[in-house]
Amino acid sequence: EFLRRIPDEKNADKGSLGERMQVLVAILGEVDKFNNSVTTDTEFRKGQDGVELAVDTLYLGLGQSFFVAQKGDYAGVGFPGADAWEWVERPELAPRIREALAVYQNLKTAEFIGLDVTVK
Repeated sequence: EFLRRIPDEKNADKGSLGERMQVLVAILGEVDKFNNSVTTDTEFRKGQDGVELAVDTLYLGLGQSFFVAQKGDYAGVGFPGADAWEWVERPELAPRIREALAVYQNLKTAEFIGLDVTVK
């Protein structure tokens, strides 16, 4: 909702400074909220063969993410890039990512699941 309230280039000087600042603070608040949480989403991602697959993605804030195809045969990790998330296929992680998602969704008892996290 807040992104729609950002004026385009033609209307950049419309609205008071206070209104524009409120929008900016609200957007930064939502970014901070996402960055400090673990979230999941179902998305579509193209594999190396060009076929689109439904994947479940586990986001660790804005630091890193893990995805696995719903069939469990395609998986990988994501890192924030300059303009968008950058995805790297890591099919060997599929079983552990599926387990982590099951724990997050309360489908499995919590336990330690070793997934490497890269800090940049």
